[in-house]
Amino acid sequence: MGNVGSRSGGKDGGIGAVSVAGAEAYSGATGDEYCTAMASTSCGVEGSEYLTEGMSEQQISSLIDASREQGTWSELTHDGPRDGQAVEASSSHGDADAAIWEELKRSHPHVFVDCREIELQVGRVIAEGGQATIYEANWKEQIICASEPFAYVAKVFKMEGFSLADLQRQWPQATKTPPQIPDKFYDDEAAVSMFNGHVFSEIQLKHCNRMTWATFLEDGKFAFVMMKYWGDLRSLINLKVKNNNSRGPPFSHAEAARTMLDIAKGMKELHDRGVLHRDLKAANVLITRNPLKDGWWRCKVADYESSMQVQGTGFWRAPEVLKELLKQGCDRDEGIWTEKVDIYSYAMTCYEVLTGLIPFFGYVKSDWKRVIDGERPHLPDFVDFGLKGLVERCWDVEPHNRPEFDTIIAELKLLRGEIRDS
Repeated sequence: MGNVGSRSGGKDGGIGAVSVAGAEAYSGATGDEYCTAMASTSCGVEGSEYLTEGMSEQQISSLIDASREQGTWSELTHDGPRDGQAVEASSSHGDADAAIWEELKRSHPHVFVDCREIELQVGRVIAEGGQATIYEANWKEQIICASEPFAYVAKVFKMEGFSLADLQRQWPQATKTPPQIPDKFYDDEAAVSMFNGHVFSEIQLKHCNRMTWATFLEDGKFAFVMMKYWGDLRSLINLKVKNNNSRGPPFSHAEAARTMLDIAKGMKELHDRGVLHRDLKAANVLITRNPLKDGWWRCKVADYESSMQVQGTGFWRAPEVLKELLKQGCDRDEGIWTEKVDIYSYAMTCYEVLTGLIPFFGYVKSDWKRVIDGERPHLPDFVDFGLKGLVERCWDVEPHNRPEFDTIIAELKLLRGEIRDS
């Protein structure tokens, strides 16, 4: 396995989802030397409930612009129309879309609702990615009873040239029945409505970010409304590295193991339902509470709710995916998209957690073959031996050698006990 050097990158590198806010990390490891150059920015108010709280719109806009210029947005396929025509607005977004929308409201009335019904209030932009723009949001009852003006977010999809039918094809649906769901769950009409088909709104998801509503906004754009959390894991990593002056890993062994376990539990929930994430990375993991206030946080896997046309991000992608993407579109084998692809991306996400570094930073598309041939990032000596071995198995070049999340979770639980006792 080769080491990652700090080469200058090009724009043909991978594209991924934007980190909500915080310092952007430019990283490389040579041997066991820990070196990270940070392009630091204002990171909100320390002790605040949300990372973007206290940040100006200009600061947030600068972060979004930087992420776009650095090529850090998720790569998508484009199976929908591409004639530049926007989806028609509001009540006239086309007969086909209107029929689909009415059926969604009928079949999932607790999820798909008209904007006026919940009196949704949309605030400022706080993040942006390849698929959507994220706004602060709230709804009437929450505005009345909560001291926080924006306790939700609206993920507003970029629908120019796409219809609701095109967007619907991106929504993952359960192909398997998850274990350990009590029979009484299916007796609850509301729960059945939320579970049936559309995984992203299932109330039994404990370690994944769950959608509260889906709606058309008054300007005709489609949005998912979800709980607002502190920020994302990549931003937390960047802040931790900045705070320790780039002199070591972002987390202790115990914190890293707990974070890896949370992510594995979320991924297991998806795989138990037959759903692939297709774009797992630290920027797509949410931190549920302010980790800077009391040093404790939990993680939720996010950005899986419109994953069917996502092709991952740069060097978080498995070698079999990179190999297929080098082919012409008509020659690609969609069969390579298996649960093992997510396991590989999980390993790269763990690499972020354990080292604070960006996988293969500075590498470009012409370097894909090095990964296909077996090159992997270097895990320094300060990484716990047990965690290191698990990660290396997860990024094995052979998909069938990568463990399932059941195994990963069991091993992490054992390793956490050993780390606590050491």
